Amino acid sequence: MSGPGGGRALSSPGKRFGGWMLEILLIIVTLFIGWLIWSLVVWNKAQTPAKQILGMRCVKVDQWRPATMGEMALRELVGKYVLANLTANITTIVGGVMVIADDVNRQALWDRIAGTTVVEDPANAFGF
Repeated sequence: MSGPGGGRALSSPGKRFGGWMLEILLIIVTLFIGWLIWSLVVWNKAQTPAKQILGMRCVKVDQWRPATMGEMALRELVGKYVLANLTANITTIVGGVMVIADDVNRQALWDRIAGTTVVEDPANAFGF
């Protein structure tokens, strides 16, 4: 498939922000360890715990296929958490602005690092 979302709707900036807030809540409620275990299970499905709940999935922009476990680890661990900790969370703010400003693929900084974007997939179109 070609074009933005590969024929699937890109997740809106508002829904992505809600997902980010839900992710923080899940980290707190599960005392991080539960969230980490859950993440390791769903990264194989190109999702995070919040994306799984909200029916979203990460896809590679160049091929419009679900991101692999390694690509999810790059996106989540390096793109989000390492950079956020190294830059006092400035990259989190920059990433949010990038999602709003990018009209084509709605890529945040961590999406650009991993070559991904987030699409709507409530009906599990990829068949996981």
